[in-house]
Amino acid sequence: MDHEKDQHSFEIREPRSWHSIQVQDVIAELDSDNRGLEKEEAKVRLQSFGYNEFEKEKKTSSISLFLHQFKNILVIILLAASRISLELSEIVGAVVILVIIFFV
Repeated sequence: MDHEKDQHSFEIREPRSWHSIQVQDVIAELDSDNRGLEKEEAKVRLQSFGYNEFEKEKKTSSISLFLHQFKNILVIILLAASRISLELSEIVGAVVILVIIFFV
């Protein structure tokens, strides 16, 4: 690594297909060398960019997922059809529609 460069000159550019670039080109692009980063440079980059890890996804609760399906107009239509089937004493038809809504 060139110690005469400003240690804070490293910047992230547009996403790259790192697997398709020659090793020496990657090292040059990342302003490093075959031995890796100096400890101080690694600390600076860690503070600037954070740890190399995925962000944790927000988990959706089962209740939220269940209630969210009622925002779909087709589900509302099927619920109405199920209610009409019940009112017409078509219990089997109503149950089949409800099974489709809740388990498919």
